[in-house]
Amino acid sequence: MDLVKLAMAVGCPRDDLRPIDYAFIFLLPEVPQEEIAAYCATLKHVHRFCFASTGPGSGSLGAPHLQALMVAEGIDPSRLLPIPYLYPDGHVNTYFEAMSFAGYLASLNHKESHSVGFIAQAYHLLRGYMTGVSAMASRGLTVADFPAVPLTPPPVEWSKKIVHSQGIAKGTKWEIFHGELERISRYQAKGDILAASQILDWWEASAIGHI
Repeated sequence: MDLVKLAMAVGCPRDDLRPIDYAFIFLLPEVPQEEIAAYCATLKHVHRFCFASTGPGSGSLGAPHLQALMVAEGIDPSRLLPIPYLYPDGHVNTYFEAMSFAGYLASLNHKESHSVGFIAQAYHLLRGYMTGVSAMASRGLTVADFPAVPLTPPPVEWSKKIVHSQGIAKGTKWEIFHGELERISRYQAKGDILAASQILDWWEASAIGHI
């Protein structure tokens, strides 16, 4: 039931547009990344867009490609913040990206809080948000200092066939979402993702609204 409630929280955009200091974008294959760049252009309340500074690999075209897409969408380059990637260049996965972002957040001045957002395709955002919060917690970060919310793009063409995880998973966006639920369960068993109840606690304690 906690996972269902969390999925509803992630999947239902809010009207609250309080500033987000750092919004992290997960790297995706080309077409899904184009859709995300277009969505980011609408997020005027985000101060800095962060993403892992890594080259192409694992189905993604890498940080330079995302930067070019964002600029083409009219986003000022000063709002783009590539962060150090703590893993082998071009070996891209959600866990490595989230841990790299958490490492960057851990390096910030903790005398003040920093609001955080996570951005991914609607079918990937549940796992992305859960992995992001889990990575932050593993670094000893707290919700008091780093309130974190999912930034939910509008679902586009759920019947559209795409390429996803590691450039291997293929199917419609709806089929990919089913695969994401399986990955969440697998990575929770591995210890990479916290229980849904713990993620939900972080979401509920964050500064931007409640269900």
